[in-house]
Amino acid sequence: MAEPAPSAELIIPQEYDFKKTEIFAPGYDYISQPCLESATVDLTTNGNQRTFQIPSNVYNMAKSSIQFTVASTTSVASVARMMHCDVLPFQRIEVRSQSGADLMTWDSANFASKPLMAAGITIEQLRNNGSFRYGSNDENTPGYIDVPCLNGEMEGSDSTFGVANGDQFNVADFTAPIKSKTGYRYRHMSETLLGAFAGQLSTAAANKQSLFTVRVPFSSFVHSFLSLDKDLYIPEILTVRVTFAQQSELFFTAGARIVSSGGPPVTIFEKRIINDQFINNAADNSVAGTLSASGIQLQLAKQANQMLVDSARNEVLERGLRVLFDYVYVTSQQGPASIGNQSFQATFTRGMGGRLKRVYTTIIQTGGVGGLTYQTPVDNITSYYTQINGQRLQTQNIVTSTGMDWLYNRPNLKNTSAYDKSYLAVNWLHIDNFSKLGPPLPEDSQIEQGMLMDGSIVNYTINIVAADDTAANKAIIVGAFQKEAFLTGGGIQIVQ
Repeated sequence: MAEPAPSAELIIPQEYDFKKTEIFAPGYDYISQPCLESATVDLTTNGNQRTFQIPSNVYNMAKSSIQFTVASTTSVASVARMMHCDVLPFQRIEVRSQSGADLMTWDSANFASKPLMAAGITIEQLRNNGSFRYGSNDENTPGYIDVPCLNGEMEGSDSTFGVANGDQFNVADFTAPIKSKTGYRYRHMSETLLGAFAGQLSTAAANKQSLFTVRVPFSSFVHSFLSLDKDLYIPEILTVRVTFAQQSELFFTAGARIVSSGGPPVTIFEKRIINDQFINNAADNSVAGTLSASGIQLQLAKQANQMLVDSARNEVLERGLRVLFDYVYVTSQQGPASIGNQSFQATFTRGMGGRLKRVYTTIIQTGGVGGLTYQTPVDNITSYYTQINGQRLQTQNIVTSTGMDWLYNRPNLKNTSAYDKSYLAVNWLHIDNFSKLGPPLPEDSQIEQGMLMDGSIVNYTINIVAADDTAANKAIIVGAFQKEAFLTGGGIQIVQ
C-alpha cells in the first residue's frame, strides 16, 4: 500500500516567536542632509555651487536623491513654466572622499545626461522613479517632478498629453483627480519614452507663482559611484558638490498652448514628438520671471537593519572591500554651422580607468531656446561613422534616412527608455559598446568588462555629414570607464 502524500500544511514550532526573531531583510531610513551653504540658489546665472557632506555609514547610493523646490519671484498668468526632465539640472557634479579619492567628476552634466539617462536607465527604474503629483487647492502645496520621469496620461475625460498635433491642455480637466474605472490614478502613456518636459501652470484666476518640488534620484547619475545599487559601508566622509545650470537651460515658458479656466496649479507632462506643435511653437521661449531653487537637500538611504549594517561595516574594516564602479569623462566640442563633413574627437588614456566600457555620443543643434534647448534631431545628420585611432568601427557609413542608426543602436537600447524608433528620431544618440571585450566569464556573470586600457592613447572620432547649416552642432562624447575602489578602515583608495 502506497504511503500517503506528505501534508502541505506548514508546521511551525510553538516556541518560535516572530516578535523576538530578527528579520534579515533590508530597509532604509531616509536621512535629510542639508547643504553647507545657503539652501537657496538664484537660477538666473550659471556657476552656483552647493556642497554636502555624507557622514560615514552604510548607504544605498542609488536609492538616495537630491531634491529642491522651484519657485518664481514673479507671478505670471496663463503660462506653464516647463522643466526639461530628461536631463540633469546641474552643470557639474563632483564626489570626493575626505582623503582625496576622486569618485565622480561630471562636466557638462546637463548635456551629457541627455544620452546617458535615455540609454542607461531601464524601464523598471523609470517605473520606480517616474511619478508625478499635481497641485492641490492650496497654492502653497507644490507639485512634484521626478528627473527622469515617464510620460503621463490622465485617465478619463479628454485630458491627454501631446498625443496629436494641436492638442491643448484644458486646465479644467485637472482641477481635481479624475476618477476612472480603476480609481484615482494616472497611467503611463508610453513606457518606452522619457517625459521630455514637466511643469506647472500659473492660472489666470489666482495669478500664482510656479511652485514644484524636483527630486533627482542618484540612480539618474548613470555610470557613476552614486548610482551603485548596493549597500556599502562608506568608511570616511564624502563631499558632494553640485553646480546648478541656469534657468534658461532648465526651464521655458509655453503660454500659447495653455487654455486657462482657473483652478489650482497643475503639473503637466509633454513628450517630445517630431513635428509636435508644442515643442515647435514660437511661444516656447525662455522662462518668464526669475526662478530660484530652495530647500536644497540630500535624502540619504541609510540601511536600517542593524545586522546588515554590522555585516557591511565588518567586511570593510576587517578584510577590506574591492568595489567596481563606473566613471564618465565628458568631451564637449563645438562644430561649424555648415552642411557637409564634420568630425569630433575625444581622447581617452589609461589614467581614466582600467577598461573603456562604452562611448555615448549625441549631436546637439545649438541655438535652440525653450523646448528646443537640447534638440537632437536625426534629420540634421545624413550619415556618420565612428573610429578608434583611425580604424573604422563600422564597415560602411550609417545612413539615418534608412533607419540604419536605429538598427545599429537597438541592441544597446533594449529595456531602456530609448528603445523606440520615434524617440530616437528626435533624441538622437549613438553608442559604441565594448563591454563584452575581455577574458571569458561565466554565462550568468553580471560583470561588464570593456576595452583594456593598456597605456596607449585612444582617440575616438565620430564623423558626420551634416544636413542643416542653420545652426552649429555641438558634439557631446561620453566615455564610460570601469574603475576599482578599495574600501578599508583607513579610507577609500582608487585602484585604476
